[in-house]
Amino acid sequence: MMKELEKDTVIMHQRFACSNRNPIQVDYIPYLDSLAEEVGVRPNIPWLFLTDPRLALQLLTGPCTPYQYRLTGPGKWAGAREAILTQWERVLQPFRTRVVPEPESRPSSRRGIIVIVSGAALLCCFCYNKHPLSSLLSLQSLFKSPQ
Repeated sequence: MMKELEKDTVIMHQRFACSNRNPIQVDYIPYLDSLAEEVGVRPNIPWLFLTDPRLALQLLTGPCTPYQYRLTGPGKWAGAREAILTQWERVLQPFRTRVVPEPESRPSSRRGIIVIVSGAALLCCFCYNKHPLSSLLSLQSLFKSPQ
């Protein structure tokens, strides 16, 4: 046990800036997994892929919650599977407290048609005037005073 503690302490000091204020820091999920393995409640993900793929996928890709340590072993809870599969619904439920009316769909407005026609007219004006700089230069020559 002392060798294990020394090894963990060395790893901890390499990964984190440990000081007198924060002498003990660990990664959350690996720490929980190591504790769960000691107690005998760590879920067997490969076995779950064979028996319950939906639950295994949720455990692998979803958030790490304490429910997963209640699937097997001491303290097993019959509602753990359902709690894991519905945890996102419980997270999003407070955001669905008021009913927002759906916007009414309107047929195409006249404003949209006017914008499209105006844009097409401007494009035609730019394309029709092949030499816009030459026309500007001719206007500048008219305003120059003879010296």
